[in-house]
Amino acid sequence: MATITETITDSASTSSSRSGNLLKKYGFGADQVPTDSPRPYKDTIQRIASSDGADKIVSALKQDGGVIVENFLSAELAQRLNEDLDPQLDDMYVGCMDPATMAIDSVKEFHGLNTKRFTNLVTRSKVWREEVIETDLAYDILDKVYREESGSFWQSTAQVIELGPKSAAQVLHHDGANLVPFWLLGPDGPEFHINMLIAMSDTTEENGATRVIPGSHKWNLFDLGDSSMTVPATMKKGDALVFDCRLVHGGGENKTDKNRRMIAWTFCPGYITPEEAAPLVVPREIAKGLSYRAQKILGFRSQYVKGAAGLWMTDMNEVGNCIGMDK
Repeated sequence: MATITETITDSASTSSSRSGNLLKKYGFGADQVPTDSPRPYKDTIQRIASSDGADKIVSALKQDGGVIVENFLSAELAQRLNEDLDPQLDDMYVGCMDPATMAIDSVKEFHGLNTKRFTNLVTRSKVWREEVIETDLAYDILDKVYREESGSFWQSTAQVIELGPKSAAQVLHHDGANLVPFWLLGPDGPEFHINMLIAMSDTTEENGATRVIPGSHKWNLFDLGDSSMTVPATMKKGDALVFDCRLVHGGGENKTDKNRRMIAWTFCPGYITPEEAAPLVVPREIAKGLSYRAQKILGFRSQYVKGAAGLWMTDMNEVGNCIGMDK
C-alpha cells in the first residue's frame, strides 16, 4: 500500500509520471488505465437542507461526488463545540509532530505550515461525545451508503483542522489515495471513505473554503484536473460538505488575517483499518458512557461485514462483551 508520502509526491508530479509510477509499482500494465478518460464535471455544488433527509443527500452525493448539507449541526451546537475546542487549539502546535512526515517538504506543506490539527475529540470534548457523535443524520447517511454493500462502517477519524492566516492552498488530491488497492478499482468500485467536513466557522473564498470539482469522482483516478475546474464549498457555521473520497478537492488559500476552522469526520467500511486508533486513546470509562452505535464506530464493538462472521473480535466473541462495555 502506498504511503501518504508517496501518494502526495505523486500528486505533485505530472499526470503521466504519476500514472507510470503507480502502475509500475502495483503491477498494472499501461493498457489497463484509460488514456482518453472523459472529464464530466459541474461548475456548481448542490446544497441540500438537513431537514430534507438522507435519501436526497445520498442521491446528490452519488450524482456529483459531494454535496453541502446546510445546518448539519445547528449554529448554536457548533458554537458550544467551538468553546470546548478553543483552549486546546490555543495550546496546539502547527503542522504535524511525526518526524517522518515533517522531514518531507511536500508532505509538510500538505499538512499546512500554519495549520493546527488534532483528533481524539471523544476524550477532548464533552459536547462532541454527548451530542455531535449522536447526530442522527450522520448515521442515516452512512447506513444508506454502506449498509447494503458492506454491511458495517466505523469512524476513520474526527479531526479538527484550523487553517491559519495567509495559509497557502492545498494541492488537489483524493482522500482515498492512501488506500491504493481500493483506489485502483476506479469509480465503479465500492465506497471506501466518506468525509463529512463540518464548518466550525463561516467559510468563504477569501478564508480558504475547500475547493472541489463536482463530478470528478467518476473520472479516471489518475486524473486530478486543475484549479480552473474547482468551485469553492462556501458554508455557514454548522454546514457540512459530505463527499466521496474519490472527489478531487483541496483546501483553499486563506487570504485573511483570521483562522478558518473545520472538522473532518470521516468513515470507512468495517473491513478497512481506520486512520485514528480510537480504542487505544479513548479512556474505557468514557467509552462505556457512549451509546452502542457510538461505541461501534469508535471500535469498542465488533464489525459485522457482509461475507464474514465478524471482525475485530476476541475468541470469536463480540469485543464489547470481552472488555466490559455492558457493565
